[in-house]
Amino acid sequence: MLWSDDNGIVDINKTVGNIAQHQRANLRNGYVNYVLIVHILFLIYKLSTIEINYKPNLNMGIFKTLRN
Repeated sequence: MLWSDDNGIVDINKTVGNIAQHQRANLRNGYVNYVLIVHILFLIYKLSTIEINYKPNLNMGIFKTLRN
């Protein structure tokens, strides 16, 4: 992580820039993962609600045909 020149003197600007770059990359990856998880959870939620709302309609149709 530490950048130094040929004399062994640590270059603070390069070192700090490098660390900041890595932290920005980590934040970006964390944000992308967060967004993906939220989207997947939302899709599962939508699918489950659609399924729950859809089942009574199927049952009603079956009962109507049985009555007739």
